[in-house]
Amino acid sequence: MNLETPLFAYQFFDRQLISEIELTLLQRLPGDTITSDTAIRLSIDMSPYSLSGEALPEAKGQPTSIFYDGVRSIFVINEVDFVAIVSPDGLRIELRPRAGGEKAREALESTTLGDRLVTTVLSRIPILWGTPSIHGATLSWPQGSILLLGQSGVGKSTLSQHLIATHGAALHDDDTSMVTLQGEELFPIPMGGAPRLRRDVANNLNLEGRFLPGYSGGKVALHRETPASNASPPPLVAVFEIVALEADAYFGAAPTPEQELLEPVLSIPMLWNHIFSTNLDREQKASRFMRAHLMSKIPARRITYVRGAHEPASVASMIAESLG
Repeated sequence: MNLETPLFAYQFFDRQLISEIELTLLQRLPGDTITSDTAIRLSIDMSPYSLSGEALPEAKGQPTSIFYDGVRSIFVINEVDFVAIVSPDGLRIELRPRAGGEKAREALESTTLGDRLVTTVLSRIPILWGTPSIHGATLSWPQGSILLLGQSGVGKSTLSQHLIATHGAALHDDDTSMVTLQGEELFPIPMGGAPRLRRDVANNLNLEGRFLPGYSGGKVALHRETPASNASPPPLVAVFEIVALEADAYFGAAPTPEQELLEPVLSIPMLWNHIFSTNLDREQKASRFMRAHLMSKIPARRITYVRGAHEPASVASMIAESLG
């Protein structure tokens, strides 16, 4: 890193991340204090990078494409024409503009590049440390922590805010966490990103935040105002997969929301689908399976509702009732 470049220090899962660009979605450490020799380092080099090869099948159609050269994971943040080159151990990330791209300089002068890095690149890095991360919201209750899993757009963030407002839950992260075994219990370790919510939902719930350009649904990043969200989550006690169906699939009245308790043999593939990876090699597939198998010991339920026909508040109540 250039010693003249300002450095920003952030809490990132159970580590520190030292960055040459500002990442406003992460929790900044007071005074940008660097206290760890093993911190993740994110640097920037403005020499263009030429891509080769094909994107991984799992990444097609996403805002960020992932390439793998057999050693490094290479993320192409398409809408801002930047490439993030990640070292095999996940401890070094180099940003470079994509050769031939025209949006890199504009993105660098806004918060868009940093926002996309957090949501589409950094969230996947822990599998390179040996502990894969999982895409889901982490909340805590008196009984323990829960995970809300589901594809992007199913309403995890909206449900999280209803669980906070009506049922007394505390939000730790609404996008990504690691899950680690400590003794005989599983503990979630949140990434530490700011909650992101559709702007219309935020307005309905009287929540304020920073507008995030380029996100579907006109999302905002909510201000962190809940002290409990900075506390370490308690042990994991339940997992919920949220499935949202579309109302136009029904000609009559939509069925009521359904809740299904999954047997471990079914929860393993469900969990696998929500665990992040950076490539499709055998080692990462094994890591994903082992994490899914470990987490399958926690009761897992699938909640299916119809978007537009069922209110998020009623789905949140179903979750709360199942926890007792």
